[in-house]
Amino acid sequence: MAQNVYSRRHILLALDYYDEEINRGVAEYARRSGWILNDIIGHDRRIPRQWSGDGIIALLNDPLGPLAKFIGRTTAPVVDMVYEAPEIKVARVLADNRAIGHAGAEHLLSCGLEHLAFFQLGDANVERERMDGFHRAVETAGKHFYHLDFSGAPRGVVQTPDPTPWLAEAIVKLPRPLGIMAQYDRNAQYAIQAAELASLLVPHDVAVVGVDNDMISCELGLLPLTSVDRRRHDHGYEAAALLDRIISGEKPPNDPILIAPGPVVVRQSTSIFAVDDPHLVRAIRFVAENFRAPLSVEDVVAASGTQRRRLYELFEKNMGRPIKSEILRCRLNEARRLLSTTHFKLSAVAVKCGFRDEYHLSRAFKAEIGLSPGQFRRNRE
Repeated sequence: MAQNVYSRRHILLALDYYDEEINRGVAEYARRSGWILNDIIGHDRRIPRQWSGDGIIALLNDPLGPLAKFIGRTTAPVVDMVYEAPEIKVARVLADNRAIGHAGAEHLLSCGLEHLAFFQLGDANVERERMDGFHRAVETAGKHFYHLDFSGAPRGVVQTPDPTPWLAEAIVKLPRPLGIMAQYDRNAQYAIQAAELASLLVPHDVAVVGVDNDMISCELGLLPLTSVDRRRHDHGYEAAALLDRIISGEKPPNDPILIAPGPVVVRQSTSIFAVDDPHLVRAIRFVAENFRAPLSVEDVVAASGTQRRRLYELFEKNMGRPIKSEILRCRLNEARRLLSTTHFKLSAVAVKCGFRDEYHLSRAFKAEIGLSPGQFRRNRE
């Protein structure tokens, strides 16, 4: 029997900006739970004066805006999905921004880059946290970090809406090849445009990675953009699930629930291996293209065109890991992607990633990541 309209929970979706994937996640949970979801704010920016309901899912990007003032006055349970209005004490489900920055840096480092920069367009908390995760990963790897801070540029420059000329001027002063990460995919496109303005090639001179894996920004720019998938759908779904539990009587958590990022979706903007030795380049490309098949160290040595001992030295010096570890790294990255984005059985995941069977996948996964493949997948469901 269908629920009576008066017995169903009435939830307000109150977002300072529109995010289709977050909306889809909230809507999926609402549909499964029989909610009546009011998203009028997202359509015409109008806060319903007479609204009274069971709870609010918020995305408060402007701590001084009318929506933040409305949330501050309400007595209904609230779950916020960003941390830009910390003075409003509500439950929160947040993207793990430091882990996102770390993932972007790790990808650029895996390309062999020595010089890595974070492009900061504004001064939001999300940008500072992602830069912090990026910075820490670069420092830990012993590489060179640069801060491209448009928010700290001279006042007259910051008032210019297009940061491309400023960024082009800043990029040409840095060593190359250079890896750049930006807060969002649309900001990463500024970096690609700046490289073009400076007559630099992407990805050969400047490799660029964004965040969100937004199909419009990633596929329709000057060239396909590599991006960290931050699982926006899951973000919305988990925020809705937390609100439902709070309405049912669960005590709001003291600390935010963090949504770990998904895989880095690699596209043309980072299709570079920034090392000078041609034997090492051939070896890295061979591993990247063949790790799904049965692959031995001897196969990689043969593809490189140099001696085994020499290739071992090149890997240790430039990559900081032996050949066998590079093969394993590629296989585990693919395993994480498949576990996050598909429902393949573990035996199928193992074969598709180059492992002999499910047992060998599980053993390697647990040793490197600290979780079994099953636990990793459940944490992302």
